[in-house]
Amino acid sequence: MIKSFYSALACAAFMLVGTFVGAQVSVVIEVNTDFYGYETYWSLTDAGDACGGASEYAAGGNTVVGCAGCAGQIAGPGDAGAYGSSTMIVAGPYMLMAGDYDFHWVDDWGDGGGFADIYVDGILQATVFGGCSATTVTLAAIVDGCTDSSACNYDDTANNDDGSCILVGDACDDGDASTINDAVQADCSCAGVVATTGCTDATACNYDVNAGTDDGSCIFATGCDTCSGETDG
Repeated sequence: MIKSFYSALACAAFMLVGTFVGAQVSVVIEVNTDFYGYETYWSLTDAGDACGGASEYAAGGNTVVGCAGCAGQIAGPGDAGAYGSSTMIVAGPYMLMAGDYDFHWVDDWGDGGGFADIYVDGILQATVFGGCSATTVTLAAIVDGCTDSSACNYDDTANNDDGSCILVGDACDDGDASTINDAVQADCSCAGVVATTGCTDATACNYDVNAGTDDGSCIFATGCDTCSGETDG
């Protein structure tokens, strides 16, 4: 049952249908039209339901086209709800339960040209291209975490990478004051190199990357000399 009607951006009309108890995700739909924006109509329903079906949660665009207007070639720019050309219309937010939905796109000429980006809690989850078809989209609750399967802390439940991934070679702290250059190992443990004494000046010929304490042994090339890489490091 229709609960309310409201005007959307860019002189477009949207229909918000129904109320939802225990809503889990906030859904925003950005409809991007082609040069013939007035040819577009769309509907969001439960997966498997028809355009304009009983489960319809939202709809927008040219109501003359409606759900039955695929390739009807009956639309005009002055029709109720008609979108402008080459513009973006923002619909929502709609509070929906996470799950599968069908996004129905109906084009008055059947040739498509536009597209819709569907966001859940501000994260892009699906892009649907125009035409005369229904596309099933999964709107999942946002779970932050590491989405890189090669990372030590990969989270297979995460669908939004939060930058927390820990990769082999990353700097870490092994908790041992006697080591330096601590790094994540292939087995995801953290280990460093036991610090030695030596030359700690990176510009010296005998710079020792594993030296933790400088022992005054640094050798520098002077004048026309160059570091040989042999007896002087």
